[in-house]
Amino acid sequence: MEKIHTLIVEDEAIVALDLADRLEDMGYTVAGTAASGEAALRIFERKPVDIVLMDIHIQGPMDGIDTALKIRELRPVPLIYLTAQTDAPTVERAKATFPSAYLAKPFDEKNLQLAIEMALHNFAFQTPVVAPAKPELPVEKISLNADNILRTEAAIFIKQNYKFVKFKPEDLLYCQADGVYTDLITKEKKYTLRLTLQQVVDKLQFPPLVRVHRSYAINRLNIESFTDQDVTVGSVEIPVGASFREEFLGGFQFS
Repeated sequence: MEKIHTLIVEDEAIVALDLADRLEDMGYTVAGTAASGEAALRIFERKPVDIVLMDIHIQGPMDGIDTALKIRELRPVPLIYLTAQTDAPTVERAKATFPSAYLAKPFDEKNLQLAIEMALHNFAFQTPVVAPAKPELPVEKISLNADNILRTEAAIFIKQNYKFVKFKPEDLLYCQADGVYTDLITKEKKYTLRLTLQQVVDKLQFPPLVRVHRSYAINRLNIESFTDQDVTVGSVEIPVGASFREEFLGGFQFS
């Protein structure tokens, strides 16, 4: 499982350090902290960032809102403002960046965690903001497939215990159905969703994931061995059902 990576943009070192400690305690990874817009953009370009926590009053010629606009030109991500500036003109400027939340300082840890969870969830409904002058910049597509699954081009976010967790699609080994529940087995962890196996396959939108049995779907990328009767993935031998055999074997080129 990969942790969700956060970028903190805050010009007060003590506040930034405290916020980083809180995020780590919540189970998130801090991709970096920046005191200025220029530093934030450098981190954003060089490191994986899933969500940005942005103060508005920061060092340098760009304030937090200017920086957020530049970030969205590069790639849309969920954005949360953490600021003491709550005057109407500032709030109106901030709206242009389509933030997921606007938390006034001081804020408590519970509200921060809820804001992050809701930001990841609601980000799927937002229209990416891309500068017209830079149409060549890549835009990461994201879609809401179900209340408990968020799918981007690079990762999957699954809701577990009221929190979204992230893993790369290629790390998925197989899915196993148990009635209306389906377990997703990755290289490091197991996740359980209240969805049927076919719903999971449909909603993950991951072509290497193929059903081989009424109770199993496997990731072709992680096959260790197979026959026309069974397939081994992650050292687990999984049966190949007769009604799924043709589709499964059809994915291979036999010479």
